Amino acid sequence: EQYLRPLVPYMQKKWTNNLCSFLNDQKFPLSLFYFIDYRVLIKSLNKVEVNLNRWLENDFDFIKNLLYLNKALLAGGSILNCYINNFNDSVAYMNDIDMYINQKDLLEIVNILRMNGYYAYKSVLASEYDESFFRKNNILSHILFRKSITIDGIVSYKIVIDLIVVSDDVKLLDVVKNFDLTICQIWYNGISVNATHFSNIDNRHGSLQ
Repeated sequence: EQYLRPLVPYMQKKWTNNLCSFLNDQKFPLSLFYFIDYRVLIKSLNKVEVNLNRWLENDFDFIKNLLYLNKALLAGGSILNCYINNFNDSVAYMNDIDMYINQKDLLEIVNILRMNGYYAYKSVLASEYDESFFRKNNILSHILFRKSITIDGIVSYKIVIDLIVVSDDVKLLDVVKNFDLTICQIWYNGISVNATHFSNIDNRHGSLQ
């Protein structure tokens, strides 16, 4: 509770990039996640996991189990992309992945991301369209995390995670099922892939709802 208290002002108004500084600078309690040998949780990979693994490389295992242990979801375009495409080494797979979490899990997940080399670099103000979606689904904020990689002295940012924080009184699945396009209503929870309209996805034909 003492670590949640400083976040209250950010939860009650428009989030600013000061939040990123707070999240990056705080010394949170060591996550129990640190002590778990998550390799024992890995099972055979489905197609989405195979493609995520190719893109995330060494970060796939910890993200897979972050989702499972914290009941978070990857959803939307990135998972749709993984489901319908067969990637190869020459493809720039995705620009980012959207991770949906509840507010109560924010500090735990931030702690896990930081332990694995990620840091918050931007808190995004919603566009007019997104703001309507945010209000309708009680989304509190959209924070971008990235991990820098240095190769031959050149710094690049290969992986970007869009952390979308949802109020604790809203189920994450309800948010994902509320996407406007039926083909985007697809999600991955660290174990399995599900969707509301697999037939739409398989036929490459979505509709607005």
